[in-house]
Amino acid sequence: MSANILEYLTMKETRIILTLLVISLYCCGFAFGSEATFELFKSGLKHQKSLQIFTARDKFREALHADPDNSGYLTHYAWFLHYHSFHEEAASVFVRLIHLSEDRHFLYLGLAWNRRASGRLQSSLDAYQQALPITSEPEKLSVAFEEISWLLHEENRIKLQKLQDSSLEEPLNLRIKKDLFQAYIEQGELEQAVVLGKEIMAHDSEDKWVQLQYARILSWKGDINKSEIQYRDLIAALPDSAFLLYELGRLIFNNERYAESKVLFEDSLQLYPDSAFAKKGLAEALAKTGNHDKAALTAEGIEQAGDTKMISMLAEARVRHFTGHYNEARALYLDLLNTYPYNIEALWGLIETSSHTNSYDDLRYAERKWESTAPEDRPYLNNLLVPYYKAPVFNTSAEYYTNSSDYTRVNIGADYGFFAGSRSRLKIGYHASDFQQDGLNDIFRNSISIEGSRLFSRKI
Repeated sequence: MSANILEYLTMKETRIILTLLVISLYCCGFAFGSEATFELFKSGLKHQKSLQIFTARDKFREALHADPDNSGYLTHYAWFLHYHSFHEEAASVFVRLIHLSEDRHFLYLGLAWNRRASGRLQSSLDAYQQALPITSEPEKLSVAFEEISWLLHEENRIKLQKLQDSSLEEPLNLRIKKDLFQAYIEQGELEQAVVLGKEIMAHDSEDKWVQLQYARILSWKGDINKSEIQYRDLIAALPDSAFLLYELGRLIFNNERYAESKVLFEDSLQLYPDSAFAKKGLAEALAKTGNHDKAALTAEGIEQAGDTKMISMLAEARVRHFTGHYNEARALYLDLLNTYPYNIEALWGLIETSSHTNSYDDLRYAERKWESTAPEDRPYLNNLLVPYYKAPVFNTSAEYYTNSSDYTRVNIGADYGFFAGSRSRLKIGYHASDFQQDGLNDIFRNSISIEGSRLFSRKI
């Protein structure tokens, strides 16, 4: 049971903004700076094309360090970060870009999504309100995000219809087909996206971005084996891509193949040693495979500052969680939720570690937060929680009491709890008590109990 922000956040709304990087590439005029800076930016584009995403990010950063207010560079870089789940840095770049731009509609959408992805729903809603005619009360986050989902769906439906019409008029136009492919992804019409993606790849085998998106779609659809094959084909064609190794590692890890994922994360770090994402993945895989000390050192080696703060905090919490240090992990999850109040990984971690430590106040706190998350995010969290609550639990107890009046009492008992279906649990128990005191007859009592409860929340 692990969480990957790229896969676990509701795919429907993630897809709503997927074509915007294409828009920034093909529709925005770059305000190029010096020739040397432009060469850095072009180097970033070259690495991006070959899916060396971590290296491309470095080149874009260098270009922007030399020319920090270049709106063309910033526009491309913001959507580049968005597409590849660098949520913290993406949000900060969108803020910079909003101050420099007049047309801010899509920029606010990008800012809102990346804030939401990291778990800052209130500030995400603030950004959405700048781009969409939201009528829901801002205090009711769950209701507001239901309305946001509908508004984005309608916006994309209109765009999708226009692209379908254009494709009928120009059936051989590959550019239109690629835009339509992205639009299908945005709208959640993944079956159509798969069909069209195959057609595009048959006509343009050099477009690695489409191939990466195709691998992701298969993963989102639950076709894990096919997705893995697609990733491995990409890696065979682009063996220097640390990012592809990292993404495949996440896919394998989420499929509970921890030893295999560890190797992939290690290979990724061989190619690009500074990746906080791959270090987090490796730390988690090490924890799952019993390498506890090395897992802790790997997690602690991620700098807890700037755009890696959230990654670092999650890595440390999850390593302690996976190695059975539940109280330490619970404290770290609580600390993380102070900054990212609705972060899905942290909420799941707090729920499970609070259950292990009988920390009911924290469990209720997590429940309230969870019920306020965006409705489309809940299915992912449900998938994490339900297997945990379906697990059988066997408890035993023994107690001994005595005092100076020759009084003794011994209690023993056991109970067994299990998932009974329809979000319900049953617990069957047997308990016995023996009471002894000088001058009185011994008293022996026993009982059998049956308890039933609904799982955690009616929304699971």
